[in-house]
Amino acid sequence: MPGAAQHSDVLDRMRRRMDVYRQRHVEMASQFDGRNSEISERQRQETAAYHKRWLDSKAKRTTSKSKASQRSDGSALTSNSYAVSIACIFYICYSSFSLV
Repeated sequence: MPGAAQHSDVLDRMRRRMDVYRQRHVEMASQFDGRNSEISERQRQETAAYHKRWLDSKAKRTTSKSKASQRSDGSALTSNSYAVSIACIFYICYSSFSLV
């Protein structure tokens, strides 16, 4: 039976090819796992560094804002109270005029 011999040759080649694919997959999976852990560790360190920089800049901003509020003598109006004061003055000035 010449057909059976060809069929077994084809199956043998396919098995060898699948073995090569399997071996390659195992090699690459171990390399991937090693690289993946290195990359994850590097990203974790970078994230921690960025978080520390953010906290430092936030602390610096709050410190500068508190120093600015301590420097003011308290007589200066804030922007919101200033706008309310202007609106009251405008209302008082124009409500005294009667439109007849």
